[in-house]
Amino acid sequence: MTEDVINIVVLDVYEDGFAIDPETGAQRAIEWVTWAKRGTGYSMNAASTTDKVARIRKTNPDLWASIEPAYTQWKKGQSVPDGETSLAVTSLFTRQQIEMLKALHVTSVEQLAKLTDSDLRNLGMGGQELRQKARHFVNNHQDTAKVATLLAERDSKIEAMAARLAELEAQSKETETEDAPAARRGRPPRNREEAA
Repeated sequence: MTEDVINIVVLDVYEDGFAIDPETGAQRAIEWVTWAKRGTGYSMNAASTTDKVARIRKTNPDLWASIEPAYTQWKKGQSVPDGETSLAVTSLFTRQQIEMLKALHVTSVEQLAKLTDSDLRNLGMGGQELRQKARHFVNNHQDTAKVATLLAERDSKIEAMAARLAELEAQSKETETEDAPAARRGRPPRNREEAA
């Protein structure tokens, strides 16, 4: 994959027009996608490209790999890709910084952390500081996620061990009741060897 493909942003996904599906003969909507290089400005027409989703899937797998998460989110009706953190959710950035970043097609902390030095020029002064904040957030978030995963694994092991312990205790009680002789009253019987 090239750097340009990795740093693209999907500006719009929409349906326009209809086509006949050659396999089924049914009429279906044509899906279109408009994208631009991240950090190139807000105008949809200035540096953007529009193409059919089906054509991109067939002819450009690298480009499709960059577009697919946004396409999937569009199909679900969401705007920020799964697994990414919206800039507005964190307290790292001011409202003005968030608006400036959105104008440059940066909508998540993870996207800001991945910006290249050349893309940072469009942010102006303080761009490197914003990217550094985003990188710290992403690194801390990844560390927290790793710890949460380890704790979840530990908890599941503890639950399994507790269930196994309860099972063994139940088996032990059953064995004790089956093996235990009936309780006798009185004096124990003499051994024949002792009597002689």
